[in-house]
Amino acid sequence: YSNLYKDLTDKHDIFSTILKQNLNKMKIIYNVIEWADSNGDYTVYCDVNDKNDKRLALSLFFSNLANIELIPMDSIIEIILCLQNKIDEHKDCDGNENVIYEITKNLHIILTNLHESLRKYENGAVFESIIARITDISNMSNSHHASISNKIIFENLDMVEEFS
Repeated sequence: YSNLYKDLTDKHDIFSTILKQNLNKMKIIYNVIEWADSNGDYTVYCDVNDKNDKRLALSLFFSNLANIELIPMDSIIEIILCLQNKIDEHKDCDGNENVIYEITKNLHIILTNLHESLRKYENGAVFESIIARITDISNMSNSHHASISNKIIFENLDMVEEFS
């Protein structure tokens, strides 16, 4: 889809405008990440899962657009740093394990698609900083941080192994 979108932006200026507007919205969709228990209200659970799935799909789409240089790498880095900051904000508050896991999945998708480009950006300094923060999480103890679960630790370990 990203190559198709590039073709459309090359032919029609309106698609570039739409992309810029959606990029600004992209930063906002990470502000509210919800989680619902499947044993609770099933309709709410399905709605929350739909929103989370759409967010994951947008993370993939925007990272693919960055790979073909339709989105500036600075914008993607801003999103990555925002997600990492959200993890830091929530890690010591009870009940945020699932929200942090959703954030981690988005980070993993973005980094999976952009790690090669990020390694080249500013001589890899930004990428090394991002990986250092992921390494820090992978080394955390869930007994010292209320919302860092083993699942989150292992997801971060996977990223460290994958991108180091």
